[in-house]
Amino acid sequence: MIVLDASALVKLVLEEDNSDVARAVYKRELSSGERIFVPYLVLSESLNTVWKYHTPRKELDDKEFEQALNDLLSIFNKVEKVQEAGIAKLASEIAHTHRIAVYDAMYIAISRVMNAPLLSFDTPITKQHKKLDVTLAWNPPN
Repeated sequence: MIVLDASALVKLVLEEDNSDVARAVYKRELSSGERIFVPYLVLSESLNTVWKYHTPRKELDDKEFEQALNDLLSIFNKVEKVQEAGIAKLASEIAHTHRIAVYDAMYIAISRVMNAPLLSFDTPITKQHKKLDVTLAWNPPN
């Protein structure tokens, strides 16, 4: 069982540093029938990143963008969605206490509530995951 954040989801559909790590963890969880949780906002946040690669940066052509979008939607349809309203207060407390974005705090809140490791490659989260009281689904380098 894991929680997937937008940084991990993007690594599943595009080739980035640590995409191999993200894919290995995701495939392991999926093949063993484990539950994979995301908030609904992960789709918008991930799609925005893929759009940035395509439109302003021009690092993806139209075909690559469409493939990434299709892959993103396919993964999104396979995972369990968590309503943000149910974790909003906890996420707000986490964001306030640790001075991190509410978006990031949503993933941490789900991880805590579900008692599931978080698959994240977001530097503020990976660097202070112990302080944030969240277990990561991978071992980032120090």
